[in-house]
Amino acid sequence: MLSGHLPNDIDEFLSFVTSLDLSSNSFSGLTPLKLFNCTYMNVLKLDNNHLSGNIPAEANQLTRLKTFSVANNALSGEVPSFNTTSITADSYANNPELCGHPLKSCQKKSKSVVRVFMSRNGVVIVAAAGFGVGFALSFEIKLQ
Repeated sequence: MLSGHLPNDIDEFLSFVTSLDLSSNSFSGLTPLKLFNCTYMNVLKLDNNHLSGNIPAEANQLTRLKTFSVANNALSGEVPSFNTTSITADSYANNPELCGHPLKSCQKKSKSVVRVFMSRNGVVIVAAAGFGVGFALSFEIKLQ
C-alpha cells in the first residue's frame, strides 16, 4: 500500500501514460493539477484513498478518458465536465461534498450571510460615526 501525497510534478513521469490505477492506497492531500496534463490518459483510478479538496477543472483536458473514478475519498466542490457519457455518479461515490452533473446540483453560495454580516458592520460603522458626529456637535454647542 502506497501513502503520502501525490507529487505535484507527476506529469513529468507520466506524460505518455494511458492508464493509471492508484486505487486502494492511502494517498492523501490534494489531487495534483499537473496530473491532468497527461492528455493520453484513457483510464484514471484514484478511488479508495484519502484525497481531499476539489477535482481541478483542468480534468476536462483528459479528452481520451473512458474510465475515471475518485470514489471513496474526501473530495469536495463541483465536478469537472467531461466529454464522455461513460463517467457516471458511481465514479464519485462516497464523496458527499461533491456536486454537479452527474451528481446533485451545486447550491449557489449564499450571499445572505455575507450581506447580513456586511450590513450589520455597516450599521455599526454608521451608528458609531453618527454617535461621534452627534457628540462633537453637542460638545461644540456647549462651548458656544
